[in-house]
Amino acid sequence: DQRALERARRALNFVTYLQDSDGQFYNFVTDRSGTINRTGPTSYKSLSWWAMRGLWALAKGYSVFQETDPAYAAGLQQAYVRTQQALSQSV
Repeated sequence: DQRALERARRALNFVTYLQDSDGQFYNFVTDRSGTINRTGPTSYKSLSWWAMRGLWALAKGYSVFQETDPAYAAGLQQAYVRTQQALSQSV
């Protein structure tokens, strides 16, 4: 269903938008324009359970888009690997 795929793509774009280059995630935006909340007490960059939700979404998105849009799936895979590497360094 193309409508469902487009909605999934928008949600995954939001997940990757909240991911920092080191693989960690912020949790919230502050306004409708999407300004990342970098200072809120529950939005600081981390590998908390919020980040694990993002990691799970990236994995599920990769599995869906691998067939329908391999180039997009490759970007999701790169985002997943960034977080996986950050986890490896922290454990």
